[in-house]
Parts: sequence; C-alpha cells; structure tokens
Amino acid sequence: MNLERNTSFVLRYGAFFGIFIAAAGLLMDLTDPSEISRTIMAAGIAVIIITPFVRLVVSAATLAANKEKKYAAYAFLLISVTVIGMVVALYII
Repeated sequence: MNLERNTSFVLRYGAFFGIFIAAAGLLMDLTDPSEISRTIMAAGIAVIIITPFVRLVVSAATLAANKEKKYAAYAFLLISVTVIGMVVALYII
C-alpha cells in the first residue's frame, strides 16, 4: 500500500466533497434561506474539519499494513491524543 497515494486521496477528495456540500448549502441558502440549507453548510464544514483526522487514520492503517511499526505507533498515539482532546473538549463545552 502506498502511503502518499492513500493520504493524498483522502485529503483531495475530502476537501472536494466538503467544499461541494458547503457550496450546495450556500446556494440553497441564497435561493431559499432555511434551517436545512444551514445544516447542509454545517455538514460541509464538518467534512472539511474531519478530513485531516481521517487522513491520520488512513496513514496509521497504511503504516501498519506496511509493517512500519515505529511510525504506525506514532500515528496511533496521535489518534489517541486527538480523540482524548475531542472528548475533553465535548465535556468542557
């Protein structure tokens, strides 16, 4: 498995997909402002925000599949720290 190809795929299509969803919500909001259009825009922004985390998960899986134990461990450590940070943030908010 190719690490660069997998991560670039996730980043490229995650960004395109998120921008497409956000733009669709914006166009809907411009033509007919409603709660649904704002929810669609928020979903597009959420996809853009989540994309780097998904890239990290794909990188960790690719590194593990390639038997790069040291770098896979670093990636899983980063995933753990990120998840702990998200959980703590949810409890603070």
